[in-house]
Amino acid sequence: MRALPLVKIDSDIPLVPAALLACAIPTGYGSSVKRKSATAFGAAHTAVWAADAVALVRDLTRKGGTCVLTGMAPAGALPVHLDEMITCRHRLGDINTAFDDLRSGELVRGVIDFEIA
Repeated sequence: MRALPLVKIDSDIPLVPAALLACAIPTGYGSSVKRKSATAFGAAHTAVWAADAVALVRDLTRKGGTCVLTGMAPAGALPVHLDEMITCRHRLGDINTAFDDLRSGELVRGVIDFEIA
């Protein structure tokens, strides 16, 4: 199966929240795939939900070692408010500043907003 590099976004969906989904969905999928194959790379334990992982992490850290958590979410459905997840909006002309902010840790979840003049 061949992956398509572009996906048409319905005109009713605002571009900036759609950009967050375009990043979050592949990241979540990648985390899921890696979780399934984690044992091949030395992981001895996996958990689907953060609540399931709490006792496991406590037990593992008492014995020493390293715990790596990826893609953990609380159990149950989560309301998604995409606009509230954006911590900063930059103009395209400020992309270098946005990148510097990202590298310095000042930027949590920023977007390049093409509607900002």
